[in-house]
Amino acid sequence: MSTEILTELAAAVLVVAALLITCAVLLDARPPSGPRR
Repeated sequence: MSTEILTELAAAVLVVAALLITCAVLLDARPPSGPRR
């Protein structure tokens, strides 16, 4: 495994984690419109 591959993998993981955190924050910040299940 070369350092470049590890760096790209780390960057991809960080991007995915950031997207998941952003989605979770947006879903939590939404006003409760409609019935909550």
